[in-house]
Amino acid sequence: DPTAGEPSTAAPDRLPEAAPQTPTTFGATGRSPEHDGLKRETELVDAARSALARNQPATAIALLDRYRAEFPKGRLVAAAGLVQAESLFASGRAAEAVRVARAHLQINPHGQFADKLAAVIARAEGQSKESPKATSP
Repeated sequence: DPTAGEPSTAAPDRLPEAAPQTPTTFGATGRSPEHDGLKRETELVDAARSALARNQPATAIALLDRYRAEFPKGRLVAAAGLVQAESLFASGRAAEAVRVARAHLQINPHGQFADKLAAVIARAEGQSKESPKATSP
């Protein structure tokens, strides 16, 4: 290789591809990768919340599946967990809703969504007590 041992002619402010960008290297958008990632997280969770509000829980669940795939350690995991539990309950999957809500409560029992997660559990468990078998003579 004729260039072996010669200094690089790459621009000094450009990092090698394998190196993560630092907060001072924002690229063409002028925004940090963290900002763009949080924006995408917010878009997915908001879209799922909107789908649930339109009584489309299956769409909400699909959006949250995508959220978890794209952001396994996302910053909005608590909000996504609440929307997931509510969506599962709305789609008739009460046992799964309880499981998800309890898992999120176990991780953060005093978080900002704790009361709403507890409400999902109460509604889901209340629904199972009102099943046809429970009300038969």
